[in-house]
Amino acid sequence: MATKVSAQEAQPDVVGNATVQRYIRRSGPNGIGAGVSSFGPLGPGVEARHLWEAHDVPEIHYVIRGHGVLVEEDEEVPLQPGDIVATPPGRRHVLIGDSASEPLVTVYVAVSRQAQA
Repeated sequence: MATKVSAQEAQPDVVGNATVQRYIRRSGPNGIGAGVSSFGPLGPGVEARHLWEAHDVPEIHYVIRGHGVLVEEDEEVPLQPGDIVATPPGRRHVLIGDSASEPLVTVYVAVSRQAQA
């Protein structure tokens, strides 16, 4: 069954340096997540590891605007418009924008293995 969330229904969710502007989220083994996220720079005294997150599903981000970096446990991947980056399940990571005036904006998708079948 298809799921639709219109712009009027979705509420922004602010976490750390990120704002998820629209999302679809189902919990459980058939979980699907999709949305538009924006990422700003880290605040003073905040280290990337303080905002790390890891998911039980693969996550894919497509950069539509801005510049930034994906910081993982042992590497940093520079990002610019048109780039696609995927993080495997369980991999700790955070996306960081280079500028407060122009955030790093991505479209993301996360789909559980059961939902992929």
